[in-house]
Amino acid sequence: MSYSLGENHIDGQLIEIDRQRYDSIIRAKNLISAWLDIERLYALCANSYFEFEKVIIIAGLEYCVGMFSYDQMEDYFEEFHSRLNIRVVTFLNSYKAYCDQSQRHSTTLEVGFPGISERVQIEFSKSFDSCFEWRVCDALRNHAQHHNLPVDGSTFGSRLQQEGDDLETGKPSRWRISSSPYFKVSSLTQNKHLRSKTRAELSDMQFDKIDIKMLLRGFIAELAKCHANLREAFSPHFDEAAAEITEVYALVSKAKGCDVKHVSVFDETNADDPISTYLRLSNIEQCSAYKVRWRGLQTAQQRFVSSEPVQQDDTFFQTGGDIWISK
Repeated sequence: MSYSLGENHIDGQLIEIDRQRYDSIIRAKNLISAWLDIERLYALCANSYFEFEKVIIIAGLEYCVGMFSYDQMEDYFEEFHSRLNIRVVTFLNSYKAYCDQSQRHSTTLEVGFPGISERVQIEFSKSFDSCFEWRVCDALRNHAQHHNLPVDGSTFGSRLQQEGDDLETGKPSRWRISSSPYFKVSSLTQNKHLRSKTRAELSDMQFDKIDIKMLLRGFIAELAKCHANLREAFSPHFDEAAAEITEVYALVSKAKGCDVKHVSVFDETNADDPISTYLRLSNIEQCSAYKVRWRGLQTAQQRFVSSEPVQQDDTFFQTGGDIWISK
């Protein structure tokens, strides 16, 4: 048999196939593998962003409880900025890997799936052109790689809050603690390798600082929308490929008379150098699992996490009324 599919072990079930069927199975396998890689890269971006937000939350808590004395604050901020830079650089590099490798995979698949490479390029270009945060983060990634670290500083704020707009003595109140890392616009515009249009955008701003929290939240939101569009583009091809690989397993199982767990396709046209390609059924399941993760990222700029107590009618919160608890 020149081409076959079945189990890759002694006395394993084998079924002869023709070259056309072999090529079709290989195309299906390659598309599923490529899309799984893209999903994993997107998950890397999402996880990197998540780790950045964790640093912000933990820092706010550390500041809130007075974890360090005043004479230790300089060292604390140095360590805090180091943690931030690690997370920001990791996130920006994961985005670059996602874009570059998605384009590489789509180019490789172009022969079997015409138009997929162009669609990927269109989606990335559309996001870049329409999203200010995307353009700035793209510039910041290059800046962080070749010139300087992205985080220039941060501010910690504590603000007295009461119900309503007017602060009154003796009225129930609370303190809000927040941390806001930033980078200076001037440090980026001085970079000679910055795109001229991006430099013009930044130079026209009325502020010399950009809040990194809102910048990355806006960027990850657009990245999530872009990835959703890529899923839509790949979906018809992926469904067909998944159906073909699933059918292969069913075919071998039927021939053997029981469910088989591992199936490969074989090209033995060159007897001295036969080719065996394993068809990993679990790759289909993993791709499906990724679809339901990170659902909140498209609205990342509208969301924030706090430990704020919120009044509930069936829950006890405090004795007396000197602390304001929102409803």
